[in-house]
Amino acid sequence: NSYKSINYLVGVGQCLANIGNIYSEKGKYELAFKNLNEALTIFKKTNQRNDEMLCYVEIADMYNKQKNYLKALETINNTKTFLDSIPNNDNTKTAILHQFHISYRNIGNIDLAYKYLLEYQTLTDTIHYNASKAKIENLQIQYEVVQKNRDIKLLTVENELKDAKIKRKSLFQLFYLIVITLSVIAILS
Repeated sequence: NSYKSINYLVGVGQCLANIGNIYSEKGKYELAFKNLNEALTIFKKTNQRNDEMLCYVEIADMYNKQKNYLKALETINNTKTFLDSIPNNDNTKTAILHQFHISYRNIGNIDLAYKYLLEYQTLTDTIHYNASKAKIENLQIQYEVVQKNRDIKLLTVENELKDAKIKRKSLFQLFYLIVITLSVIAILS
């Protein structure tokens, strides 16, 4: 309602899609279809390609749950151009690939089901590899920062010790100079 009042259609579409997903999880497919189709219309109108593709995935999933496999395949085929043309959204691509795999498996096309399963697994492995690599790089950076901070603290302590030694040496030199000066004055007097 807040999004409607400010005419923020993308927000309205996302709310409708979320409501549709909830209805789908509860097995209330008629209400789920209604909300997801309304969301899909908004996403098409506002050119929200990623959200549009995710709606197709959800709708295809519901058709598969209802054993309407041909309709599921017809629906997920709407994502084909997205899958081939948008290289930077791996999470949406995995959802699409997974739904293609399920849809082809359900209609009995094992070759295409296997093809999409392999693509899905390859992309999922790549995502996990990249996430692990990023975590390792972050840990390495954190380790290097900690080491540099330790080195800085150690150098600071070493410099403070050197300064203290220099001050102590200067004081002893001043003390000896005063003692020698006083001795010379005492001898001369």
